[in-house]
Amino acid sequence: MKKISILMLLSFSTVFIYAQSLDDINDMMDKKNYAGAKTAIDKYLTDGNNNTKADGWYFKGRIYNSLSYEKTIS
Repeated sequence: MKKISILMLLSFSTVFIYAQSLDDINDMMDKKNYAGAKTAIDKYLTDGNNNTKADGWYFKGRIYNSLSYEKTIS
């Protein structure tokens, strides 16, 4: 019984961690930290399970679009 409860706890915590990841990326975008959000979304999409989810690709598009509007000092 202990093994099953520990396994269930670990699986729920893993799901919770992945759900927080997109929330953290969205918070970075709200704070206009697009460089940090770009790094975070690229890291998020390197996972095979997240790579097939549309939410990650949507955020990647928003981040890259926002980065394209930023002025760079040349």
